[in-house]
Amino acid sequence: MKRTIYSMVFVLGALVTCSDDGDPMGGGETSTGTGPSTTTAASTGGTSRGTTGSSTGTATTSSSGTPSGSDSTGETGVVGSESSTAASESETASSTVAGTEDEGTFTGEPPEITRSDVLASLATQFMFPTTVAFHEAALVFEASVAELCATPSADSLNAAQTAWRGARAELRHVSTFGFGPFDEWTFNLLVDAWPARVDAIEDALAEVLAAGQPLTPEDTGSFGAGVKGLPAAEYLLFDPAGGNDAVLGRLTVPENEEGLLRCSFIGMIAADLREHTLELRSAWDPAGGDFAGSVARAGTDSPAYPTVQMAMHDMVNAFIFAVQDIVFMKLGKPLGDEVGQTSDPEASESRFSDNAWTDIASDLEGITAIYVGPAGGLGLSHVVTTQAPDVDTDIRAQLRACDAALNVLSAGSPLRVAVVESPFAVDAFREEVRVLLRLLGVDMAGVLGVTVSISDNDGD
Repeated sequence: MKRTIYSMVFVLGALVTCSDDGDPMGGGETSTGTGPSTTTAASTGGTSRGTTGSSTGTATTSSSGTPSGSDSTGETGVVGSESSTAASESETASSTVAGTEDEGTFTGEPPEITRSDVLASLATQFMFPTTVAFHEAALVFEASVAELCATPSADSLNAAQTAWRGARAELRHVSTFGFGPFDEWTFNLLVDAWPARVDAIEDALAEVLAAGQPLTPEDTGSFGAGVKGLPAAEYLLFDPAGGNDAVLGRLTVPENEEGLLRCSFIGMIAADLREHTLELRSAWDPAGGDFAGSVARAGTDSPAYPTVQMAMHDMVNAFIFAVQDIVFMKLGKPLGDEVGQTSDPEASESRFSDNAWTDIASDLEGITAIYVGPAGGLGLSHVVTTQAPDVDTDIRAQLRACDAALNVLSAGSPLRVAVVESPFAVDAFREEVRVLLRLLGVDMAGVLGVTVSISDNDGD
């Protein structure tokens, strides 16, 4: 997927490039730092992912720095673990543990954690399981929309809205590793073209209504990206001004078939989402396209990545783009790009559902899982801390700072309101994320020897 660099040259500065031979560039012993403690498991051959929180809950932080608990506010936050790391000067390849057994305790040098280990862990314990969770959320959403259309009521509308939020959270998690199949298919354009093009959606509905023909799955291809995907479904399912009564009123218009058509249109979007998420899941599935295996086996028999460093480059760039997107798109656009210019509430992500803060929280969940590692797995931190423990400490601290700032904002007004009433508070949060962007794009990328090469157009 082509993406906009904006002012990344100014923000990130010069980056270090290393050889592309897949050398782990040092290593040694690391602690088993864990990702967020609340996990969502997917049935994927024994693996589970480490994304955390609920799409409808607010994460609180325990003394160890991991999120726990939720409430019904719909706004969440996430921080990484504060477990300590012990760096070693060893630059040897992974070694066999050799030691002695003393009263049941095995002692000796633990194996070095390599970049290959990290790639394999993230691909199999976080990335592929997250594509599974996204597809499963899409199935729940499709079923809930079918129930809403069959029996429109406050309960069935609430269920469809909850399912929409669930699918939205999984999309944000998936977007933090937007490379490989995701990037090649410009997946965001297929399922997440935002802001929703309201006029285009209404024009499409009017056109279908005038034709007097029911919608069919084949009609999906005739509509542009702006009238499909989760943002379009959001517009049809939520009304921040009129509330659910207004939404139900439009779905049950008695004078003609407009209400039925609007519900059928949501159903078409849900079916389209189900197909795209299935394609993505199948592309990562070891039993399908096995892109997870291509990442995990980088540098050995991977058809996509002849070297470890090539896979690391793609993953890190996609990961950094997810942070950049928060700074420039999700906060910068509704702020009017710079505080002092005219705010643009209509440029807010998920503005009809007021889900914008939760969207960003879900982004941070995925970002944290990739850096700290999924529950029981490895993340980029396990490489960074062996070579630059101070950088690792700074990144973990900044993840917590972003989480704290987000929790304060999400307890107040929705983003579309906050950019008008308290733009400096929103901009202060943006600056926290900008610091994280610099730490990842300059400091971490330099440690990993990755050149940040995000460029072109993000599709919006």
